[in-house]
Amino acid sequence: LYFPDGFVFNLGGKSVDFSHVNMNFKGGILKNGKVGGVHIKITADKRQIFDNIELLGNYFYSATGVAHLEWFGLKQNDPDYDISDYYPLLAGKFAVVELGEGLYFARKGEIQVKGTLKGASNVAANIEYHPQKNNTYLFCLGALNGDLHSRDYSQPAIEGITIATSAGSRRKGVSCIIVGASSEPVIRDLRIRQNEPNLMMTETELNNFVSTRNPSDANIGIEFRGDSELTNLTNIWIYSDIAVKISNFIDFVQFSDCTLCANLNGISSLYYTAQAVDSQNINLIGSISMNQGLYGIYVEDSVGWHVLLNNKFDGLRVEQLNGNILNAENKVEATSIRIGSSNRLANPSFTNIVCSGSGSAFFIGQTRIGGATFKNITLTREYSVDVPHPFRVEFMDDPQNTFRVLLEAFEASSYGTNAGDKKPSFFN
Repeated sequence: LYFPDGFVFNLGGKSVDFSHVNMNFKGGILKNGKVGGVHIKITADKRQIFDNIELLGNYFYSATGVAHLEWFGLKQNDPDYDISDYYPLLAGKFAVVELGEGLYFARKGEIQVKGTLKGASNVAANIEYHPQKNNTYLFCLGALNGDLHSRDYSQPAIEGITIATSAGSRRKGVSCIIVGASSEPVIRDLRIRQNEPNLMMTETELNNFVSTRNPSDANIGIEFRGDSELTNLTNIWIYSDIAVKISNFIDFVQFSDCTLCANLNGISSLYYTAQAVDSQNINLIGSISMNQGLYGIYVEDSVGWHVLLNNKFDGLRVEQLNGNILNAENKVEATSIRIGSSNRLANPSFTNIVCSGSGSAFFIGQTRIGGATFKNITLTREYSVDVPHPFRVEFMDDPQNTFRVLLEAFEASSYGTNAGDKKPSFFN
């Protein structure tokens, strides 16, 4: 069925079955109706082909393998057009929806990703997100706050996109991407920038966090809020108050080749809430860089009995932490890896880790049983910064305590003013 240039096919409000039809758009437009059926093929360039059309079911495919938001009239580089209004018209209808080279805008957000949302590349396809309220998000893969029974098994994915947030006034609790209850979601070749002034925590807010341990002021790059499994994150670059936040139990997640940066007054590159500490089979492997913020990895205090079960951290570099924030003891609070108190630390492993800059390296709060393994660790710190515990473990004063820490192949050194005057103490 050909739609020649300049031709308008008006359905007049009817629902039409186009089963097994190749709808070949050569410049024409289909308008005012509903399109249903099975095995419907769309052949079209990246231009408007639909006007007031609803696509029924999910039986469509594209001759080029991708569908375009421009088919419904979205214009690039124009802030009057919100992808929040256009993406849902195609989501779930086609396997892949593509964002071409250019700038797209989003204000309403809270978009449910179905299938694959694919950009031309993370330097060519850009979304400028303007959140209109606190505690919201741009994209969600799977059921938001969903449990095991509500998992999405369609393998939702986002790839090849840059997301930059901007706001006219202070926004808090904004997540760019949420991973909800889903199986095998994929996030790759992605850049997220939440480092515009109204999207960053202030030094006052960061000091408040140290006092209250409440992270609600923080904006988040990627947040896990649903019972997900088998998530793969590759080639991710994030700047946010919390780069990645795990807010509830998840299983089998792999990070590889990622740069996770908390903002200057941000909290952490990777953050586990008390509800998420039992998350299992979390792997960070291969060229993981964590920069800025107060912590590299932060694990809240909890009463958990399976904390960080089979969590493996291999090939991490943590550096450039914020050494300006002091704790109640008037000591530098910054810590590369901070694990809170718990009943049982389920032997997470830290291998090939480099911790450098202003701050402590490792802190483990009071823990009843279990253990942790550290191997091939390099600690370098600025000597002029008053660090209370480059490596500190707090053992419980309890005859039932069986907590153990295995240390193997450590190297420690200082640099900076008067670094050679005396040897610093690295273990407490």
